[in-house]
Amino acid sequence: WRQPLVQLFGQTLSLDEVEHEWLRGDPEQRDPRIHFAVNCASIGCPALRPEAFRSEQLDAQLADQTQRFLGDRSRNHLDGSVLRVSPIFKWYAEDFERGWRDQHSVVDFLAAHAVALGLTSGQADQLRSGALRLRYSDYDWRLNSAD
Repeated sequence: WRQPLVQLFGQTLSLDEVEHEWLRGDPEQRDPRIHFAVNCASIGCPALRPEAFRSEQLDAQLADQTQRFLGDRSRNHLDGSVLRVSPIFKWYAEDFERGWRDQHSVVDFLAAHAVALGLTSGQADQLRSGALRLRYSDYDWRLNSAD
């Protein structure tokens, strides 16, 4: 992940540099859904797409990746009065706080995607009010297999 191997605009970059310097580099252009699309392929990461991301389909592909990841109950699920979510939301909270699509916090982002998370509109309201608590799961850094 950190080994320089990608040729981009005359530079040899690591995948980590592509993610953090190119895709996340401009705070004004930062789309938090990138975290569900580009990742290091560990078990805790969102599943990779079986197709390339294409400019003419990018918004739809990112929306689909977001829905798939949020709908993965092994990573994001309601446990009584606690919504347990991936630590991706904690690590990259600043990306979810930039006002993308008028969402200014992790809670705003999650509440806007309540259906994918399996939440009712009432539970989304509880999340916004703090009555439904947010907790972060453990992350599995082992490499995902190709099987």
